Amino acid sequence: MQKNTMFKILNPILAVLTVTQTLSALLADHLSYVVFEWVHKGGGFLLLAGIGLHVV
Repeated sequence: MQKNTMFKILNPILAVLTVTQTLSALLADHLSYVVFEWVHKGGGFLLLAGIGLHVV
């Protein structure tokens, strides 16, 4: 896969994950702990993996 094609796929995914992380942090008081943990921690791991792919 060419880098440009990979970035066209990866960049929107990273954008959605970044927005999800921000919203889950801002709405942490309104979410149950289970939902917060699933969304924020799981999304964080996916975001780190996506950033790792983006750098490589």
